[in-house]
Amino acid sequence: MTDKRIRDGRIPFHQQKKIGIDVTPGFVGRLVNDVGDKISALEKGGYRKIYRSNSIRSGEKDASDASQMGKIACQSVGNGVTGYYMEIPQKFYDQDQKSKQVENDKTMSDIGALKDMPEKVQRGEFNMEGSNTTIKIKH
Repeated sequence: MTDKRIRDGRIPFHQQKKIGIDVTPGFVGRLVNDVGDKISALEKGGYRKIYRSNSIRSGEKDASDASQMGKIACQSVGNGVTGYYMEIPQKFYDQDQKSKQVENDKTMSDIGALKDMPEKVQRGEFNMEGSNTTIKIKH
């Protein structure tokens, strides 16, 4: 991590490891709250739970406790909720992110198209594209 340190010795948050457990090389990890059907939904999407066998970093709580080896890595996240460490292959993660970005780009495009809406409404020219509805404004 020394290459990530800046002159004052600190490591900027965005450069720090975000998940508190080592992830299999070629995978992306996350801590997932066990609420609703989130765990099973992520498993259907390609995520898998991380086991403690080789995943806890040295110096971390319970790292040397043999009773923890082979158990699913999890921790309390508060309010009686357990968070499970999960991982997904990098290629699936990248595909999912690309798909989300396509949706986000469309939303941003739609928002951009609405930026001049107040002027169109004032002129009575507003039309809902993609629908059979035309709104005519009478002044």
